[in-house]
Amino acid sequence: MGSRRDMDHRFAERIKRIEGGTQWEPDGVLLPDRSVDRKKRSKKGEVASNAAYPLSIVLAFVLGMLTVLIARYVRFQMFGMPGGGGDVLADHLFMDAAMSSCIGFLIRMVTNMKSPIHMSAKGFGITAGVLTMHMAVHRMPDLFERLFSPDWVYQVIATTEPNGFLFFTLGG
Repeated sequence: MGSRRDMDHRFAERIKRIEGGTQWEPDGVLLPDRSVDRKKRSKKGEVASNAAYPLSIVLAFVLGMLTVLIARYVRFQMFGMPGGGGDVLADHLFMDAAMSSCIGFLIRMVTNMKSPIHMSAKGFGITAGVLTMHMAVHRMPDLFERLFSPDWVYQVIATTEPNGFLFFTLGG
């Protein structure tokens, strides 16, 4: 072993090498400085994550709308026709919103979209889906006939306005 002074000197040299960004191999060969590569890699990763963040918010909104489609499909499979009239339709809207929220929480557990902004975007997507899905049924009845049934599509078209938000057309 060396003296205390030698150990302190080696420790100080090691700290100096670490702070300088260079490391020594045990046999004394100087390794190349890799801090520049790390900076390049971190900048590329930072640019990619900065570009992906707005897309993740849009994806959260779309997932919110998709949960409404899933909720209505589940409700159709369980209960059949959507029902007509203002009160029944309003009950179905609240049921769809509740089921969509539950599905949204399941998606939250599976994905990494747990921030408040992503939760808000999913909430807005659920709201937009509940209020406007009938517009998609009016525009693409063939697709919805394959997903649901021709009778379901006919009833949705007969009880809703093609270009209005569903909430404002419930009265009649």
